[in-house]
Amino acid sequence: MTETKHTEEMSLSLSELFGLLWRRLWAILLAALIAGGVCFVYNRATYTEKYTSTAKIYVLNTEVMEGASASTTAYYFQLALTVVEDCKELLLSETVMERVAEELSLDIEPEQLRSMIKIENEEESRILKVSVTTSNPELSCDIANAVSEQGALRVREIMNVNQTSVYERGTVPKAPSNSVGWQLPVLMGLVAAVAVYGVCLLLMILDDKVTDGDDVEAYLGLTLLGDIPHKSDAPSKKRGGRYGKYYGKYVGKK
Repeated sequence: MTETKHTEEMSLSLSELFGLLWRRLWAILLAALIAGGVCFVYNRATYTEKYTSTAKIYVLNTEVMEGASASTTAYYFQLALTVVEDCKELLLSETVMERVAEELSLDIEPEQLRSMIKIENEEESRILKVSVTTSNPELSCDIANAVSEQGALRVREIMNVNQTSVYERGTVPKAPSNSVGWQLPVLMGLVAAVAVYGVCLLLMILDDKVTDGDDVEAYLGLTLLGDIPHKSDAPSKKRGGRYGKYYGKYVGKK
């Protein structure tokens, strides 16, 4: 017994893909607008203004620099680079956090206060940037200055030298440091648009209904000899007879 296997291969042309895109463009745009709009409204409803104030600390033992030789100066400059990371840790230490909270009369845990503070140090730099972000511009400024001053004092206590000094105090920020972003709503809109198009494409691929002559030749392997006109397109009784012009011309005369 010979078993015949028919292998069906389906391919989509660019014209079919763009045609589907054009036919479903309204649904794709609608989904993108809804998803992006909902995301934007949610971001706007949950938006809270944040203010950032930054103070700067210079890490260098200035006491030994006065009248020092060139080699001694170079040594202490290099030494300052090696202790920068230690100074960062001391600025965020539990002792400094407790002193800042006490100085500003803040009813806040050290860990929560630490989460508001960001300390940055550019590579090969002896400058530490102490940035504090809160919802109150005055509070951000006060905390940044208090952390810098108490931190410099703590470094002096631990290292027994005047290793750090505050050379730029923080100022009260005039504008929020954050804003309602548009990137996420746009991204959500694009994701929704792609998802809708993907669903439409999947439905088109899974649709196995024979709708035109091309489908007859592709799926059934038959050659189309002619088309039967739709009833609504059939001519009137005067022009084509009872069963339409094709029946009256080829069948009715037999």
